[in-house]
Amino acid sequence: YGFTYKDHNERFFVYINKNIYGPYNDAKITSLANQKFGFAYAGLDYNDWYFNINDDIFGPYQNAGEVSVSNNNFGFFYQQDNQWYVNIKNKSYGPFPLVKNVAVSDNNFIFTYQENNQDYLFINNQAQQAPGVIEKVSANQNGVGYVYVAGGEKYVNFNNRTYGSFSESSPVFFFFSEFGFWYLDKGNIWINFNGMVMGPYESVSILKNSQDMAFYYKKKENKNYFISTSTKASGPYNYDFARGSASQKKIGLTYMKGNGWYVVIMPLK
Repeated sequence: YGFTYKDHNERFFVYINKNIYGPYNDAKITSLANQKFGFAYAGLDYNDWYFNINDDIFGPYQNAGEVSVSNNNFGFFYQQDNQWYVNIKNKSYGPFPLVKNVAVSDNNFIFTYQENNQDYLFINNQAQQAPGVIEKVSANQNGVGYVYVAGGEKYVNFNNRTYGSFSESSPVFFFFSEFGFWYLDKGNIWINFNGMVMGPYESVSILKNSQDMAFYYKKKENKNYFISTSTKASGPYNYDFARGSASQKKIGLTYMKGNGWYVVIMPLK
C-alpha cells in the first residue's frame, strides 16, 4: 500500500510498504501493483521532475504526467523541451503536443494524446481517432477501456463495447480480470460491474489499485458505510470516505476528520 502526504513544512513524502521517500517539493500520481510501485516527484530545487519505478529513477524532465504500473510493465509520460513523450517499459513514443493519460497491464497498454484539438487513442501500438474527449483510460489483462465525452454526454468503452450515455460517470476501474464504474441515473448512483448493474446507492467510491473488484458504499436506508468485494461484504464502517484501496485481506482508507487527513490500514471484517 502507499500514499503521499505533506508535513508541516509543506514538504511532500511518499509512503510505500512501510518505506518513506522524500522530502520533495511535490509528489503525485502513485501507482501500485502487487510487485511494483511508481510515482512522480519534484526535487527540492523544483527545477526538474523524476519518476521512481521500483527504485529505478527516470529523469530529469521538464514536467511529469501520470504513471501506471503492473507487475511486469510500466508506463509514464513526461515533458521535455516543451514536447510530450510516453515511456512504455523503456520504449519511447512521441513527441506529441500534449499527452493526457496512460494505463498499462502486463500485456496491454493505452495512452491518449492530442493534436490540432483532436484526441487520439494509442492502444497496443495502434493509433486511432477518439470518438470524443477522453477523460480517463484503464487497462487489465483482458483489454483496455476509456471514458469519453461526446455531445455533452459521457460514455464508457471497454474493448470496443460502449456503455451509455450517462449524465455523470466515474472513470472505468480495471482489476485483474474485471472492470467496474459508477454512474448517476435519476438521482441514484449505480455500479456496472462486468456488465452487471448493482444499486441504487447514496454514496459510492470504487477502491483503486484493487486486484479484485471492491467498492465502498452507503445506501439511503443505512447509517454506516460497507465494503463489497468480488467475494464478500464487510462492515459497518463510519469513516467519511475519501479514497482507498483493498486487497483480499486488508483495506486502506484515507478520510478527513476536523481539519486533518487520516489513513487507516485494517483487515477486512
